[in-house]
Amino acid sequence: MTPPSTGPSLPRQGLLLLVALTFFWGVNWPAMKISLAEMTPWTYRSLTGVTGAVGLVLLTLAMGQRLWVPRREWPKLTAMALVNFTGFQVCVAFAIGMMTSGSAAVLTFTMPLWATLVGWMVTKERPSTSRFAGLGLGMVGIAVLVSGNFDALGHSPAGPALIILGAMMWGAGTVMLKQVRWSIPVLTLTTWMVIVGTVPIVILTGLIEGYHIPDASAKAWLALTFTVIGPFIFCYYAWIKIVNIFPPGIAAISTLLIPVVGVMSGALVLGEEPGWRGYVALFLITGALVLVLLVPARKRV
Repeated sequence: MTPPSTGPSLPRQGLLLLVALTFFWGVNWPAMKISLAEMTPWTYRSLTGVTGAVGLVLLTLAMGQRLWVPRREWPKLTAMALVNFTGFQVCVAFAIGMMTSGSAAVLTFTMPLWATLVGWMVTKERPSTSRFAGLGLGMVGIAVLVSGNFDALGHSPAGPALIILGAMMWGAGTVMLKQVRWSIPVLTLTTWMVIVGTVPIVILTGLIEGYHIPDASAKAWLALTFTVIGPFIFCYYAWIKIVNIFPPGIAAISTLLIPVVGVMSGALVLGEEPGWRGYVALFLITGALVLVLLVPARKRV
């Protein structure tokens, strides 16, 4: 693994991966909305989970990583997968059909705010002043986005509620991930998290609606293929590389820019108009993430 960069110049490979990660995860929001317009959330998540898991297994083996997991780590891995993957993925799949893809992206990437709150409750470590300010600013941004006429967001308040619940679960899963001293490589952990997290989704899909190939258009299948290959398989690999190339503060920049790309791509691809609430919330939540992610990292340097 490449050690974190400490020199004045940034590695070109890392910068390219950072740009690609931001692009793929940002554009993934309108891509998901295109597929989910013609597929049920359960079938969609089963398809992306299974194909993504297969792709990650192949990637893990291709990179020479082992797939073996010690028996003592399975309970914690399973719990993390159910929260960090199953709960989050299901919430997003159901919510995105009820609101614009840009608003969904903005609310989803409040995850670091919820992770800070959960971490505070679990570790009893009081957040810094900058993180307190970030939490407050983020809550104001959420309030702006979900206030007023819900038609600006979607057809139902259930959409924003599910997205925020999903972001909370992602945040809680992130805290769970950091609480364990894992003995396995990060890519192996990610692969098994996706496999374990996909199993209940596949089971529930069969029980609720049965297994079938969706009668969807080529456009919907193309969007699903993009999601699996780009945002799912490639971005997991890219994120692992970025974390090992860059210090945490620089790696966090991609998290700040993803909702921006999500809003812009939703406007370009789907013709979604964020409205003044969308732009104000984007500004506030981006500022909140800067305070939560970048300011503490800079102080540690």
